[in-house]
Amino acid sequence: MKKTFLCAIITAFAVYAFGQQHQAEKIERELKGHPQQDTFRVNRLVELFRLTMPTAGRLDTMANEALTISKKLNYDGGRVEGLRMLAVVYYRKNNLPQATLLLDQALAIAKTIKDRTYLSDAYASMASFSNLTGDQKHALAYSLKAEEAAQTTQNKILIAQRQNGISGLYANSIGDYTKSMEWAIKAEKNADEAGDLNAQALSWSNMAGIYTSIGDQSTSLIYYQKALDANKRLGNLSLEFNLLNRIGEMYRLSGRYQKALAAYKEGLSKTTLTYNTELTESNMADVYVRLGDLPMAFKYGFKSLHEAQSIDDAEGEEWIEGILARAYLKRNMPDSAIYYAQTGYSKSVKTGTIEFKRDNSKALADAYAMKKNYDDAYRYHLLFISYRDSMVNADVTNQASLLQYNYNLAKKQAQIVTLSQQKKMQYYFLAGSAGILLVVGSMGLILFRNNRQKQKANLLLSKQKREIETQRDQTNKALTELQITQNQLVQREKMASLGELTAGIAHEIQNPLNFVNNFAEVNIELLEELKEADAKGDKKEVSVLANDLAQNLEKIRQHGKRADGIVKGMLQHSRASTGQKEPTD
Repeated sequence: MKKTFLCAIITAFAVYAFGQQHQAEKIERELKGHPQQDTFRVNRLVELFRLTMPTAGRLDTMANEALTISKKLNYDGGRVEGLRMLAVVYYRKNNLPQATLLLDQALAIAKTIKDRTYLSDAYASMASFSNLTGDQKHALAYSLKAEEAAQTTQNKILIAQRQNGISGLYANSIGDYTKSMEWAIKAEKNADEAGDLNAQALSWSNMAGIYTSIGDQSTSLIYYQKALDANKRLGNLSLEFNLLNRIGEMYRLSGRYQKALAAYKEGLSKTTLTYNTELTESNMADVYVRLGDLPMAFKYGFKSLHEAQSIDDAEGEEWIEGILARAYLKRNMPDSAIYYAQTGYSKSVKTGTIEFKRDNSKALADAYAMKKNYDDAYRYHLLFISYRDSMVNADVTNQASLLQYNYNLAKKQAQIVTLSQQKKMQYYFLAGSAGILLVVGSMGLILFRNNRQKQKANLLLSKQKREIETQRDQTNKALTELQITQNQLVQREKMASLGELTAGIAHEIQNPLNFVNNFAEVNIELLEELKEADAKGDKKEVSVLANDLAQNLEKIRQHGKRADGIVKGMLQHSRASTGQKEPTD
């Protein structure tokens, strides 16, 4: 899935606002009608930046104006925001050292301001730029500091935004979906407490993205639908575009291509930003390649590539170049496929994006095989296997971890419900006991005053005792049924988790089997060439082909042992055990 680094920067710089066109137009009118150089104008310039993505020249002008006015007025908050805006300008110029220097200055000023909102914003900006340079360790540290500063403001909306940012960092850059879900749940809780529909919609959209990443499409759709329903009341085109693009991604990755195209096309009608257009059209190009509609694939592929180059989106270029390479392979043009795949692969090595290294190395292996250049085809095929297995192993681990996390969370919630019910039963029992004592006391007083009513009172007491015993028996029966139902639910959750893990293990076994099959097919072709060389008497060629056969057979043996090791490991795991502790290697 194409990551959206540029969108992440703008989101991190916004206190909490999606790009609502009518609000931006209102601010533009206010700026025209208020030329005075005061804090109002500075705040309007900052708010306009938060709501829109201005061109590089316009943003440069806005940032410098905000800084100039803030310095004259000694307005530290305006200086912080102006420096952050100017940092984006230098980022767009590919001058990350200068952008980082500006953010350091903004952070230093923010630490002196009583309002911790500015400090939270500055840390969030530092986190985004650290993430862009591939420094996930510092990105996470800055994100946690941004959330800590937000907590001191008691602003639930800001806190939810920072927590969603941490969740996104864990999911998109670190790949830890369990931690991502923990922070997403915290963000949703704060958004609910704030009662802010914008914050809630962002949290639901974030959680939907997590479930999409681990392949839980049904749960993902539930959260996407909640966010879309909320947006009907918000009328927010930027949020609507974001949701439609993510839904399109979900359909694209699950093979429902026509639904994906419908979502992408609808999303295009909700945005005019170059980055959003590039993102959507590149995804559409990929869908058309998968459908075999090459004219449409080339149309959207080259258009989105031009857009990515116009905004210096290197990650977008390597993604799109991989799409074009696959399109040329389908057109049986291996040289063109090699050109675009090699360009995309080189860029992905620089950015370290393993997904695009995987896709472009696969395209290179297929293109070289088409040209019968088996040495290069073999080299890139091994790279592809390495990247693919790395991603699959990470996905299996993350899916298992998140399933276990959700199971434990559901179990804790069930325990809380059970304890609450037990407390209620204890309260009812104590209240009933107090009532009985009151009745007994009253009856004792009556017996003391009138001994003639003793027999009648005793009969009444016996009747009440039987009723209490009956209620106790019914309560015990209900508790037993509840415990049985709870055990059944836990067992079903275990079986569901086991099914998910089994699917992942089956996929792991399929990897070495695919490798064995691929090399077996190559060996068949080598044997044919060996026969031809032998018939021609070319001993040198025969020797080379024989060595290639031996190497391929060795690879088949290695991956056969790998599959055998996986199966033995599964059998070892499932064997009966006494439960006694014993030394283990």
